[in-house]
Amino acid sequence: MAYTQMDTYLQECRTLGASNNDMHILCGFECDYDARYIQWYAEHLVDTKKVDYLCFGVHYLVGPDGKETYIKNLPSQKQWLDLYTDTYVAGLKSGLFLFGVHPDLFGMFYKEWDKDAEYSARRILSCAAEFDMPLEINGYGFRKPQIDTQSGKRLQYPLENFWKLASEYPVKVILNSDAHRPQDLDLQNTGAFEFTSNLGIRPYGWNVGRNTDTTVLSLSQPLP
Repeated sequence: MAYTQMDTYLQECRTLGASNNDMHILCGFECDYDARYIQWYAEHLVDTKKVDYLCFGVHYLVGPDGKETYIKNLPSQKQWLDLYTDTYVAGLKSGLFLFGVHPDLFGMFYKEWDKDAEYSARRILSCAAEFDMPLEINGYGFRKPQIDTQSGKRLQYPLENFWKLASEYPVKVILNSDAHRPQDLDLQNTGAFEFTSNLGIRPYGWNVGRNTDTTVLSLSQPLP
């Protein structure tokens, strides 16, 4: 979404929410974590109650030359993996977001699962557990083309090895469609439910409530 579209989006969400009594219509953004913008997110979106929630991910990283690069286009190097992990952990610690999206997105550029990938996964999982931040298994990844690695073809994300480690930490996991189109809301027949079931993961759902004039989201119990 372009910045110029933001006000229109916010107005449409609130208008739909006020005119629909059959469902809760929430307003939020998936943001890139960037320390340069955290104060703006807080002051212009959260404190003003323009949104009901924010979630975050890391889609772009800033290199030594000061340029932002989409992470899929990064070289498969430890220095970029470390920067991705540092940035994601900072987002978990920020306290501004409701949950972290696709924490394993580094699999798009760091293609092999080795000791460095495992260390990065453990850093993210342990931080999420420490700060009680839910992490998302991203359903859109099941719709993307698979990639070639030395170990064979695999999903770009979610990374099976990442989520196998999740069972070692008291991390709350959600399964989210991340629909880029209306028809992507339905995760049936994509392999998403089988993925979580095979790993013994029971994703959490959400409760929606009101606190004076504020919409409050809270995790429900794990889904059956």
